[in-house]
Amino acid sequence: MRSLQQMFSQLRGLIDTIVLTPWENQFLKDVIGEEDGAAVTATGKQIEILSNLWEKHFA
Repeated sequence: MRSLQQMFSQLRGLIDTIVLTPWENQFLKDVIGEEDGAAVTATGKQIEILSNLWEKHFA
């Protein structure tokens, strides 16, 4: 698996695309934001969901 920062950067690129459900899209906006370099603080559960999304789209 990639580092969290790399994972966040890749997932950020999916925001507002048709590959995400509306819930996934809003979740990414809320947790990791829309701009690279934005500070990310996520709970363990959020990181678990982010990891699942990353695996779904990039693994």
